[in-house]
Formats: sequence, structure tokens, C-alpha cells
Amino acid sequence: HSMVEFPLWNAHLLGFTALLMGLGTQPLMRSRSSARWMRVAAAGTCVALALVMAATLRDYVRLNATRSSGTPLTLAGAADTARDLAVMRALAHGPLAPSAEYWTLLGTPLTRDELAERLKMSARAARYLPTHGIIVRRIVFLAFDGQAANARSLLAQALHAFPLQCEETIAILLQALDSDRAAIEPLLAQARGTKGCG
Repeated sequence: HSMVEFPLWNAHLLGFTALLMGLGTQPLMRSRSSARWMRVAAAGTCVALALVMAATLRDYVRLNATRSSGTPLTLAGAADTARDLAVMRALAHGPLAPSAEYWTLLGTPLTRDELAERLKMSARAARYLPTHGIIVRRIVFLAFDGQAANARSLLAQALHAFPLQCEETIAILLQALDSDRAAIEPLLAQARGTKGCG
């Protein structure tokens, strides 16, 4: 059922379908040349969109095949995870960049390595899809970067926005504790001190 219905919700398919439907209609034009021009323009647009869809299909298949090994709950081996991470980084430079960065960030270890790049990626991923896991990881990277006030403020917002995921918030913060205890302990105390949490 989902293989049939969900693709029909996709804006790319709906836009392509709308163009094809428009191509099939008879516009009320005074001259045949202008009507012919409109059909040629619509057909050209349809062909261009079809080419874009075909070009992104390969990237979409690669993203769908590799995104699960990027998450922290993967059973993939180290070699497979490294290979899939390289694929996700390559996809981060194409049209599927927001989704690739989202999944990459979910699987990124909570360490100080490549901190500047992780801060930028977490900002982009938080704008794309501000889920609980992405926001808490952004909080960790902000704390690692010495932006304690921003990290505390964002943590307060996250605890308010995701009240049922308080224990998950603490679990993610605990994963980062060994990398920088001084930066993470105040955040843990704040989370544990929140009413109904801890």
C-alpha cells in the first residue's frame, strides 16, 4: 500500500503530473502558433523535470540503502559503516543534501572531532528537520564549542518541546560526557533538574 500511495504524495510526482495534464489541455489561444509554442514549452519542461527526477533517483537509492547504517543503532560492521559514511558525505553535496546530513548527524559520534563542521551540519539539519535527536546533538556540539549559554537555552526549549523524551535527552548527553565532562555536566544537571525528568 505504501509503495503505491506515498509516492503519489510526493511534490515531484504531483508537479510532473500537473504539467502533463496541462500539456493535454487545449488552451484558448487566438493563433495556432502561440498554442503550439505553449505545448512545446510545456513538453520541454516535462522532459527537463523527468531528467532531473531520473538523475536524483540514483542518489535517492544510495541514500535509502545507506542511511540506516549511519544511525547509532546500526548492526553494520566498521567497514560497512565507513563505506556508507563516505556515500552519505558524497550525497551531502547534491540535491539530497538535507536528508543525507540529517542521517549522517544521527550517526555522528558525540566527540569534539571535526567540531566546526559538525556545528554547521547540525545547524542545517535542525533547520531541515528539527527532531529530538538532532536538537540534542546540536546542544552537545554547542557546549563543546564553548557556547554554554546557547546550549542551555536550546536545552530548555528541547525539554519543553519534547517532554516525553527527557530520558532520551539524558542518555544522549551521557554519551558525550566522556568527551568533555566540564561542558556536559551542567547540561545533565539542568535536564535532571527539570520537573518530571531525571
